[in-house]
Amino acid sequence: MLEYSKELAERIGEYLQNQGWHCEFNEDTGIYTFGLNLRNKMKTIRMYIGVRVGGFSVYGVSLVNADEENIGTVMEYFTRVNYGLKYGNFEIDLRDYEVRFKCAHFCGDELPSMDEVETSIDMPYFMWSQYGDGYLSMLFSDESPEEAVEKAETTQDEEAPQDEDAEQGEETASTEK
Repeated sequence: MLEYSKELAERIGEYLQNQGWHCEFNEDTGIYTFGLNLRNKMKTIRMYIGVRVGGFSVYGVSLVNADEENIGTVMEYFTRVNYGLKYGNFEIDLRDYEVRFKCAHFCGDELPSMDEVETSIDMPYFMWSQYGDGYLSMLFSDESPEEAVEKAETTQDEEAPQDEDAEQGEETASTEK
């Protein structure tokens, strides 16, 4: 059993419940899991929120992994994307080529506000919404990483995240970022 803050887990759970998102919480590990719909070609990411003592980490994991054939262009793409990001970064597991966006919130002994919880949990949604189509173009087209990043950074989706189990068209979160 991993050590985590039950109060922090409850605060995060309260936020997720207020959004109407369907999630699971593993009390042994302190990890929330759920799917989140995107409004781009990626369609869905898998979310993991790991609660610890003094903070939590949020991961938005692609359901589509890179492969040996395209890992070089995928790595260049995310290296270009990561440069200058302020609130997290994309990571690639070179064992299985899984790609995820990660951010963390450190709060020490104080509970974060609901706004802070929202910002951290929504960040993978916004990053995959902005950069997910470029990632897919690295897998399935001849577009260069430089072109894909330029395209991603000139068009942005500002819509709120939506639980994958929610009815289509029903918004389940509101954010101002």
